[in-house]
Amino acid sequence: MPRLPTGPYKTGRTGCFGCVRKTSADGGCGVHGYPCVHRGLDMFAESPDIFAPEIGLVVAVSDGKSAPFVGFGPGVILIKGISGYYHLLSHLNPRTITVRPNYPVLEGMKLAQFDPEHGHTHYEVRKRATGPSETNNVNPLWWLTTQQRMLVAAAAPGETSTGRKVLVGAAVVGSVGVLSFLALRVAKYAATSTV
Repeated sequence: MPRLPTGPYKTGRTGCFGCVRKTSADGGCGVHGYPCVHRGLDMFAESPDIFAPEIGLVVAVSDGKSAPFVGFGPGVILIKGISGYYHLLSHLNPRTITVRPNYPVLEGMKLAQFDPEHGHTHYEVRKRATGPSETNNVNPLWWLTTQQRMLVAAAAPGETSTGRKVLVGAAVVGSVGVLSFLALRVAKYAATSTV
C-alpha cells in the first residue's frame, strides 16, 4: 500500500506544501530567491530512516550540486513509482544511500537516512521527473490520499466475502506480476553491472 517515506513526522511552519517563504528564516528557496512557495513537504521524524513510498524504479541519485537537482543536497533520490508519479527525496545523508539509478524498489524498502545537519527530509511528488514546480508538483498528502482511495474504490464491489476473495486474489496475482517485473529488472541490472 502506498505510504509516506518516513514514520510519524512533524513539519515546520513553512515546511508544508504550499507554504510561502519570505526570508531565509522561513527556509530555503533554492535558486529562485525570495519570496517562494514551498512545493514539497519537510518531514521531521524521530527516526532518520527514509523508505520508498511505493513500488518503482530509481531514476536518479544525486549530490544536489548538479542540474537538475541544484539546492536539494547533500543527497537526492528520484523514483518513478508504479502510480506514474515521481518521488523526489532530498536532504539525505549520501553515505547512507543504498540504491543507484535503474534500481527497482519495493514500497517500504529502506533507501537512506536524512542528513543530520538538515534534520529532516524534503519530499516532493511530481507528475514528470523535472519541470516547473508550480505546475509539476502535487501535494504529497493529496497523492497518498488519492492512491489509498483508489484501493478502497477497487474493493467497493467486493462488499460480500466472495467479492473480497476475488479482490485479494487479484491483488496477489498483481503482486506476483510486479515482483516478476522487479526480479527481471534486478537480473538485467546484475547482468549489465560491473563488480
